[in-house]
Amino acid sequence: MLHTLGRKPWLAPRPRLAVFLAVKDQQRSFVLASDGQESPYMAQSLEAATVPLALAIKLPESAVVAAERLDAAALARAEPARLNALARMIGGEVPLAGTLAWSDAALGWIADWQLLAAGKTHRWQVSGVSFDDAFRNALRGAAQVLSGNGAPPDDSR
Repeated sequence: MLHTLGRKPWLAPRPRLAVFLAVKDQQRSFVLASDGQESPYMAQSLEAATVPLALAIKLPESAVVAAERLDAAALARAEPARLNALARMIGGEVPLAGTLAWSDAALGWIADWQLLAAGKTHRWQVSGVSFDDAFRNALRGAAQVLSGNGAPPDDSR
């Protein structure tokens, strides 16, 4: 059935994604941490988005965010080797980095994602969505790339 849809099964072991996410809402900016107090609902939502795809994620702890001076600018300019090293440091295998910014004009969140896999950087965006939908978009995109089923969906306009 997958073949008729132009897809193939994902038979390889699924890597643990190390998620580095810089968030900017109406009042503050922060990097989402597994033990952070800024938005525990976001961490819970991200974890919930893994279930239908049978993926596992790791978020950095607050101490790592502080020690590595991670913020939106640092993540945006991070070289692939640095992201890979950070992923291994927190117990992940493949880095998924992104930004999530609230936009009144878009009537929701704008998320930009980048996944480093097999020596290539994949980028995509979704806008005007809830953060729950942004996380589902991130993980579906990562799963699509990692399973060998093509590029992630891009809703950028």
